[in-house]
Amino acid sequence: MWKQLLRYDWCSLKGSLLIAFLVFCARLPLCFAGPGFDGDSYLNLIMAMRSRESGTYFPSRGPGYIVPDLITQALAPYGWVYLNLLSSFVASLSIPLFAAILRATEARHRNLLLWVYALLPYPLVAYADVMVEYSLALFGFLLGWLMAIQGRWIGSAALWGVGAAMRPSQGVVIVLMFLLSRFRYFGSRQSLLSGLISVVTLTLLWLLPLRWLTGSWELATVYLPYQFEIGQWVRHVAVLMVAQVGVLPLALLAFTLWRYRADLWKNMASDFSDALSALVALATFLLFLRYPFKTNYLLLGVPFLVYLLSAVPSQIWVRLIGTALLLQNLVSIPSSPPLGTNQPVGAGLPFANWQNRRLMPVEVARLFNHAPSKSVTVCAEGTLWFIEYEYISMQGMPLQVHRKAIYDPARDRWFLWVNDARALKQWLERGYSVRITHSLHKILEPSLIREGLQDSVRKLDTARSI
Repeated sequence: MWKQLLRYDWCSLKGSLLIAFLVFCARLPLCFAGPGFDGDSYLNLIMAMRSRESGTYFPSRGPGYIVPDLITQALAPYGWVYLNLLSSFVASLSIPLFAAILRATEARHRNLLLWVYALLPYPLVAYADVMVEYSLALFGFLLGWLMAIQGRWIGSAALWGVGAAMRPSQGVVIVLMFLLSRFRYFGSRQSLLSGLISVVTLTLLWLLPLRWLTGSWELATVYLPYQFEIGQWVRHVAVLMVAQVGVLPLALLAFTLWRYRADLWKNMASDFSDALSALVALATFLLFLRYPFKTNYLLLGVPFLVYLLSAVPSQIWVRLIGTALLLQNLVSIPSSPPLGTNQPVGAGLPFANWQNRRLMPVEVARLFNHAPSKSVTVCAEGTLWFIEYEYISMQGMPLQVHRKAIYDPARDRWFLWVNDARALKQWLERGYSVRITHSLHKILEPSLIREGLQDSVRKLDTARSI
């Protein structure tokens, strides 16, 4: 039986659809556990419900995710589960698309690479989320890639524009990588025409609707790089990339790509798909490093990075990487546990993420029910958005929502998200008690010490007790 499974062509339509179905089923517990652990997941829902209630478009974030926002507005009143299922379904369709790409290019180790792509830990959990723009962008890019291989360059260019319009903050750069690859292998005339088609698609699905719905270009033009401290940057790279992917898989991947760099360069020099994969994977990685505060920023580069492994002549290293990634689903090294309490070893990422989603309502309930009068509770941005979603949208609580703050006038309590302890001094001077959740306390600790406030605030472990 095992020999038959190993010899089966999983990149065939039937085989890849079966894998897609299995992956969709594996995501179902996450889909029903919560909207997602990313704060933007709750922000999406809140902005969608505000838009529905007011009849005015409220963008979820800059630089504007128009089509995904409109889809969220259509489904949000019926519950976040439907958005999770839609995101997971579209992402699952990327598996037969990736299989078709591997089959069309006659890639080495294609059966193994398809399974590696399907079982990667973070995409497995990240696409069970209400933020449908990631799966829509992925679908557009992969279908455009397949059409480029088939020589259908007009449809290919349009689909890359569609993918970019779903996530323009990354998509514009990724389309540029696509055009650079086309220029190298298909000449300037076809590349310029492809660029024009992609720009027209971007304009029709992003810029023009943005102008029509908001009345200005401001949302697209004010999206600038963020400032942060180097220590904060290093910590986020460690927690949001190393902890999510795992030390062993990353080490094996880096070693394998370096060991077979000559094969990679050779393939990139002669093959469009290899050059495209290298450029998109690198661009996605650099965009994440520019602002490493969301692991999701790595998602769109995943299939392209996996495809690069087809240049590795030895299947042994690909198997080792695949095995390490599969183990990361079961045991995380380092761990990715709930509420940021990092440990050397922990439960696999899917289970840890499921715990995160299940624990978020518990944390919010404890914070809200036990915070004393005349107090300030500093919590993560995602927790703040969940408080608003849970108590305003669902229960109609009389809360006042401010920028990065929620005020409970009945008991004179504030719930804040701040990234520097200097902002807390004024609250202490006004007689408020200040409490900081455990995960955020670790981030704020350097500035607390610098401002001499380490003894003036209380650290909360909301995963266990208030």
